[in-house]
Amino acid sequence: MKKGNIANKKILTGLLFFAVVLVGLTACIPAVAAQSVVSIQNATADPGQTVTVPINITGVTNLATADIWLSYNKDVVIVENVTKGNLGDITVGIDNTAGVTKMNWFSATGKTGDFVFAYVALKAVGSAGQTSVLDLEVKELTDTGANPITHTVEDGVFKILTPDTTPPDTKIVSGPTGTITYNDVTFTWSGSDDVT
Repeated sequence: MKKGNIANKKILTGLLFFAVVLVGLTACIPAVAAQSVVSIQNATADPGQTVTVPINITGVTNLATADIWLSYNKDVVIVENVTKGNLGDITVGIDNTAGVTKMNWFSATGKTGDFVFAYVALKAVGSAGQTSVLDLEVKELTDTGANPITHTVEDGVFKILTPDTTPPDTKIVSGPTGTITYNDVTFTWSGSDDVT
């Protein structure tokens, strides 16, 4: 019986040691924080049309500064205007000659969560079918301790649509036939268009 007790004690001691080592290793592994993302949506517009798209900053903790540049092909698209998102006022410098818009934001109190950094009004100045990358470059993204915030960037694409000049396919389904000699007439019709 003594042999069984000694073997059981050794097994129990071994399991206890393994559990302590496992807990210690788990405590040493740093928690992986969700990565922040800076992104701009894809956009489409007819020639000469202006559309507005947001630049988003998501998954941030204690955000204090953001310095973001948007580059684009100035022969395809230009920035007409930039307005603040829900972070607050931003400083903006639009240089359509160079094809770059610089935007900067600061707050002494940190912001945590998902935010619209800015709304950018993009005007299609090129020809139908042309595209331009909407290239975001994050110059600075820091927290209240001036520490860089790890992030990824998701660029967008701006495309100028080709206008639909084909008339819709319509067909009268029912109604009066022959010559109509009165003013109040009812027709039933159907129509289809591959664009709408």
